[in-house]
Amino acid sequence: MRLHIGALLLLAPGLVIGTFAQGNDDTVFLSPYGSAVEARGTNSLRVSLPFYVHNNAVKPPPRNFAASGYMGDVSCLRVMGGYTNVLQAGTPCIKVVYVPGGRGGWAGLVWQNPADNWGSKPDGGYNLSYARRIEFSARGQSGGEIVEFKMGGAGGEYPDSATVSTGPITLKNEWKRYALDLSDADLSYISTGFGFVVTELDNPKGCVFFVDQVGYFE
Repeated sequence: MRLHIGALLLLAPGLVIGTFAQGNDDTVFLSPYGSAVEARGTNSLRVSLPFYVHNNAVKPPPRNFAASGYMGDVSCLRVMGGYTNVLQAGTPCIKVVYVPGGRGGWAGLVWQNPADNWGSKPDGGYNLSYARRIEFSARGQSGGEIVEFKMGGAGGEYPDSATVSTGPITLKNEWKRYALDLSDADLSYISTGFGFVVTELDNPKGCVFFVDQVGYFE
C-alpha cells in the first residue's frame, strides 16, 4: 500500500484526488491531492507574493518557515540546507539523503512557522489567500527517485486550513520546475509551508535528491 503524505497528518472529509501532467520543458504542472479544514489561526493579514519558503537567490534569504518538522524514521534522513555542488541558479540548494532501514519505512520533513508548530501555536502561520500555486525546483541524483511533496496538513488546536499534496512523483536527473495548483485550496491559515515524504517501498535502495527555490505565487 502506497503511503501518501496527506494521510500522515489531519485530513478533513472530501478528499480531492488529482493527477499530474507534463507541461512544457520548463515546468511540470501538478493537480492536487487535497482537503480543507476550518481555519482557527489568528493571522488574518494576507501576505504579498511571491512568498518564499526557501530561495538562496534572494538576499537576505527568506526565513518565513523553519525546516523543523522531522517525521517518521528521522535517523534515516539527512538534510543539507546549503549544498553547493549541484546548483540550480548559481546559489546553494537543499540536499536530501534517505537511507532506508527504520521501523516505519518512511521519513519526511516539513517547513513550519514557528519552528516545531504541529498546530499547537496560535501565533504562527500566514494568510496566503492571494496565492494560486506553490512552485519548487527538484531533481534526483540519478533519476528515478520517488518523492511526495506537500504543503499544509498540521492538525491540533490551530490546524492548517488546507492540505495539498503532489502525490508521489518520479524525479529526473536534471532540474525540473514544478507548479502545484492551489486555486481551490483555502490558504487563509498556513503554518506548514512545504514538505516532503520518501518511503522505503518507493526507494528500497534509498535516494538522494535536491530542492531549490520554493515559493508561493499568484
